[in-house]
Amino acid sequence: MKKFLPILLALACIAVAPASAAAEALSDPTRPSGTVAGGAAVPGSEAPAAVPQLQSVIILPTERSAIINGQLLKLGAAFGELRVVKISENEVVLHSADGNQTLRMYPEVFIKRIEAAPFVVKAPAPTIKKPARKKAAKAVNGKGTPK
Repeated sequence: MKKFLPILLALACIAVAPASAAAEALSDPTRPSGTVAGGAAVPGSEAPAAVPQLQSVIILPTERSAIINGQLLKLGAAFGELRVVKISENEVVLHSADGNQTLRMYPEVFIKRIEAAPFVVKAPAPTIKKPARKKAAKAVNGKGTPK
């Protein structure tokens, strides 16, 4: 058994090495771009101020917040020169000196609200009574019995 222990340890190390190297190469797809595992910015990844993009909306009974370009912002918070003035289910409105800017969760989808038709109770349809059929008269001889 002692002869095989070094061989088993060597095989175990060889088997684990590719798995750990592959794990290092994988990145979290939900992590905002330009960050590493600790959340620190990647050196040289500082990009010019990007166009604000709404990524998520969080609505709780006590507060509303939104994630814009990976940054969690509450109602009234500042995002650069912009301030969050409205958060709804599908959009966020940012205010600046130039005016308001609306960010939509799904910019290519427009939701058109329609009002429900009023509930109408229909009266039952009238029934048409068919005239009663006349019974065919039987030929009767003079005594009151049929022929």
